[in-house]
Amino acid sequence: MSNNEQSTSNANNESEDSFEKFGGNDVNYNHLFETVTCFASRDEAFEWAQKIAFNNGFALIKASNGAKNRKQPELLGSYFRCSRYGRTRKKIDPDIPEKPKKKGTPKCECLFRVRAVQNRANDINGKELIVWNILTSEKGGYHNHKVTKYKDGHRHFAGLNAEEKEFVRQQVRASIPPRDIKNGIHQRTPDKPQPTSTQIYSAVNKFRREVRGTRNTARQMLVVAVAANYVEWHKTDSETKELSHVFMAHPEAVKLFRAYPHVVLIDSTYKTNVYKIALVEVLGVTPCGSSFLIATVLLPSESEDDYGWMLLRLGELLSCTGSSIYAFVTDRKMGLIAALESLHPSTPHLLCRWHINRAMEKQALSKENLMWYKDIIMHSPESGWYRVINASIIDEFRSTWECFSEKWEEMALYVISTWGKYRKKFVNCYTNQYFHLGNTATSRVESSHSLLKAWLKSNNLNFDTMWFRIHSMLEAQHSKIRYELEVSRSRPRNGDRVFSLLQGNVSINAIEIMEEEIKRGIELGNVLEEHCGCVLRVTHGLPCTCALIQLQRTGKRVHIEDVHAFWRTLEYDNVGVPPKTDDDELEKLFEEARACDPAKKRVIIEKL
Repeated sequence: MSNNEQSTSNANNESEDSFEKFGGNDVNYNHLFETVTCFASRDEAFEWAQKIAFNNGFALIKASNGAKNRKQPELLGSYFRCSRYGRTRKKIDPDIPEKPKKKGTPKCECLFRVRAVQNRANDINGKELIVWNILTSEKGGYHNHKVTKYKDGHRHFAGLNAEEKEFVRQQVRASIPPRDIKNGIHQRTPDKPQPTSTQIYSAVNKFRREVRGTRNTARQMLVVAVAANYVEWHKTDSETKELSHVFMAHPEAVKLFRAYPHVVLIDSTYKTNVYKIALVEVLGVTPCGSSFLIATVLLPSESEDDYGWMLLRLGELLSCTGSSIYAFVTDRKMGLIAALESLHPSTPHLLCRWHINRAMEKQALSKENLMWYKDIIMHSPESGWYRVINASIIDEFRSTWECFSEKWEEMALYVISTWGKYRKKFVNCYTNQYFHLGNTATSRVESSHSLLKAWLKSNNLNFDTMWFRIHSMLEAQHSKIRYELEVSRSRPRNGDRVFSLLQGNVSINAIEIMEEEIKRGIELGNVLEEHCGCVLRVTHGLPCTCALIQLQRTGKRVHIEDVHAFWRTLEYDNVGVPPKTDDDELEKLFEEARACDPAKKRVIIEKL
C-alpha cells in the first residue's frame, strides 16, 4: 500500500472514530445549501449560509480566505466549515506542564463544509460580473457531533453583534452594571438566544481596556477626572511609586462648598474597591436640608498624617474665598481628631452622638446581658445617660452626671476613661454654643455611604469604574439640589404671616424649622421663657422660640436680616469667589518659562 493510500485510510478511520465518539446524527445537510442564487460578495454568501446553519443547530466559520481556483487562477474560492472543525492546539513547549481544564474544547474535527467560489456571469444588460456561488460535496455534508439544541450562551448563536456591542458601550458609559446590561439586551431581543454573564463581562472589560489603553486603572481614574474638570490632588509612594493618596472634588461640588462651607461632616467607608483602600467621604449641608458630597478621598491608612493631608487639600478649596468652616462633625477616629486639633484648633469639632450612644449600650450589655438593664441605664428619668448628654446648661449637666455616676459606678468609670475628655464635643450644654445646623451626629454621612454603595453595586471595583459610578451619583445629587433651591426661590408656600417677608428669599427648610419652633412655644405656654434657652439663634442662625412667639403675638414679621446668610443663599454659582483671578500672574509665569533655556524648560515640565 502506498503512503498516500495509507494516509487516506487513516484519515477515514479517524473520521469514523470521531463520528461515533461525538455522536454524529448521520444526516446529510447538503440539500439545505443547494441553490442557484448568485451572491455579490463572499460576505453575502456567508451570511446566507450562516442563517441556514443557525436554523438547523450549528454554525459556520470562514475557514479559508481568498484561495485561488485551480482551473481558473484569476478566480477565488473559500470554504465555510462547521465551527467545530479543527482540533486542540498542542503545547508549544512540551517541557511546560499543561494546566488541567475543567471544560473540554468544542473542536471535534467535524468535516462538514460548503464551498463558495467565484464565477463569471452576465447581468440583464449583458455586462460581465464576478459573482459567488455556493457548492456542496458528498463527503462534506455530514456532522460528526450532535447539533446544538439550547443556543443560549453559545459563542456563535448568542454572541454579541455590532448593535449589541454598541449598546454595551453606551451602558458602560452610563455606569450600568453588567448584570443590568444583560437584562437590557434580553428586553431588546427577547426572541434571540441570550448571551451569558461571562460574555457580557468580557465585552465590558474589552471596552474598558480600549478606553484605558496602556494606562492602569489608577492613572485612568486621574485622567478622566481631569477631563471632567475635577479639582484633583494625588500623592505617590516614594518607594513603590504607586498611587497612595487621591483627593477629588466635582466642579459643581466645589461651587457648593464655597457657598455653604459652614458644617463639614467626615467619615470613611470600606469595601468599595478591589484594592480594599478606605474611601473617605467629606459632606456639606445645603440650606434646603440636603447633603452634598464635597470630595471623595482615598487614603492608605487612617493616621494623623493622612487625614492631615486631606484637611490641607480641603482648606485649599476655600483658600481663594476667605470663607471658613464653622464646625466639623466626625466619629471618634483618633487620627482625624489629632489632625483637626493640629490644623483647625479654633474650629468647633463635634463627635457623633449616635456612635457614642451605641458604644454606651454595648458597654451596658457587656455588664449585664439584659435588655431591661441597658434600657434603665440609658433612659432612666433621674439617672439615665440620655439625660446627661441632653443637659442644656452646665449646672444641669453637673447634677445629672453626679446622679449617673452614683447610680452606675462601673459605667461612669468607662465614660471617664473613654469619653470624658471629649465631653465638650457631644454634651448639649457645650455643643449648643456652636453653629452646627442641628448636625450632632454623622447620620448624613452614614446615609451617604448607603447611597454610594447602592450606586456602586459592587465591592470589587477598579478605580476607574468606581469613579464613573460616583460621578453619575454626583450628577444626580447636584440636579436634585438645584431643583430644591429653585423651589425655595420661585414657589412661595402658604404659611404664617410672620414669615411673609421671607418667601422666595429664604429656604423653605428654614421656614419649616421656625414653624416647628412656634408649635413648640405654644405647647410650652407659660414656661416658654424658662425652656427656650435661645438655642436656635446660636445653632441655626434663626430667631429662637420666644422671639418667634413674641412676633406672632404682636403681628410683626420676621425680617431677612434676622436670618443667617446661610439660609438666604439660594444661588451658589461663583459665591465667595473673588472677582480678581490669578490669570495675569499665571501669564507672567508662562512668559518667564517660555524664555528659559530648553534644559530648564524640561525641568519645569517634569515638576508640573
